[in-house]
Amino acid sequence: MSADLRHNLFLVIKEILHNIIKHSAATEVRLRVAFTAAALDLLIEDNGRGFERGPDNALADGLRNMEQRMADIGGRCGIESRPGRGTQIRLHLPWPEKAGK
Repeated sequence: MSADLRHNLFLVIKEILHNIIKHSAATEVRLRVAFTAAALDLLIEDNGRGFERGPDNALADGLRNMEQRMADIGGRCGIESRPGRGTQIRLHLPWPEKAGK
């Protein structure tokens, strides 16, 4: 994994954990990591208060930034949250194709 991929993935995960600590009031956070031949998949979920996404919400800007950062490195960021039910964030990052294949 290149330094650029590691750096951007780190920043996305850091933002997720920061948001959980600052906004969720969660008592539990789970991180699941799956490595396959094709991709790296992460699931970060909490049992916090959850949220509704609003277009003018400052929190939504951070969520959009995470989605954009993952798209910039060829991945995806899926966010599911419901008030009172916690939040799940799925990160999917396909492994880069190796030159000469």
